[in-house]
Amino acid sequence: TFNILDNVRPVPDFTSPIDFYNSSSNTVTFNASQTDETNLQNSTLYANWSGTFTSNQTMLLTSTSNNSNFTVSNLPEGRFLWGIRTCDNSSNCNYTNLNRTITVDLTTPSISAEAR
Repeated sequence: TFNILDNVRPVPDFTSPIDFYNSSSNTVTFNASQTDETNLQNSTLYANWSGTFTSNQTMLLTSTSNNSNFTVSNLPEGRFLWGIRTCDNSSNCNYTNLNRTITVDLTTPSISAEAR
């Protein structure tokens, strides 16, 4: 009997939105791609819109390559960090290299004109 030890961490990567994205909507879809040499298990969206950088949503994954879409609604106004953590079936986990920044701005601009 042979047991193959998998100690290679999966590779998560950002797809969208781009870094420093400005959203005028309080619903945003975050997308990431993941690869692994053996088999992916899950992908988790981390962000700080609750005030603490913490896990937000987790998706179960299969195969060695996958894309994850996390749609988040009711985001408050502000500037936030987000990142992805991916794990494989051998409990190897890895975060995206850096976090990305998103700004949610729900305030409608106002323009005033003065008559002369």
